[in-house]
Amino acid sequence: MYKTLLFSEGQKDVYDKLFEVEPGSYRMTTGVRLKDGTVQVRFTYFLVRTGEETDVVLTFRHVEHEIPVLGTLDRQAMFMTIDGASYKLGELIGDRGALVAWIEPEREPTKHLFREIGELTAAFANLGAPIVLIIGDSEWTKSFDPADYPQLPQATLFLRDASYAALPDIVSQSPAYEAGFPHLFVLDGADQIRYTASGYKIGTGKETLQVLTAVW
Repeated sequence: MYKTLLFSEGQKDVYDKLFEVEPGSYRMTTGVRLKDGTVQVRFTYFLVRTGEETDVVLTFRHVEHEIPVLGTLDRQAMFMTIDGASYKLGELIGDRGALVAWIEPEREPTKHLFREIGELTAAFANLGAPIVLIIGDSEWTKSFDPADYPQLPQATLFLRDASYAALPDIVSQSPAYEAGFPHLFVLDGADQIRYTASGYKIGTGKETLQVLTAVW
């Protein structure tokens, strides 16, 4: 039977790294977790001989899945920028797609989302899709400063929605409403909602990037 090898928790620099292991037969497992919780898995079997170096290519399954249309977002909705200027949402997100999220920046679920997006800053920046983060009056306090979030992609735009009135109707439905903020949406070029996530959810940043890349 196979015995699992344990490496440093969270270790990511495995692609060009040498690992010293005992001779024997090995099975490498890679997986891609889907939104519904299932995992697409690949097994790679290889043999390590005494005194020899074995090169193993780390590969993942390419997942083809349909991205449903869940609703639309009103690009005519008005928002205020930090400097007090008012714009229609459509003027800020363009016509190719965007990430739009209503947030509560001082609460842990939003902070967790920031951490996940921050870990993928380079990928979001390379994609170039707009990232719009919307805050209500109750959260737009004197202590709020976008400069406190340097880990977010440089082009991230913070907007103000007086009472979160522009939130799409989909949020009023359970379980999204019960999950609470942040309420995140990925839009395609036709302002259609292709992905949504609410509340504290691990993996939202990666899922958002995958869907945004597909629709972009």
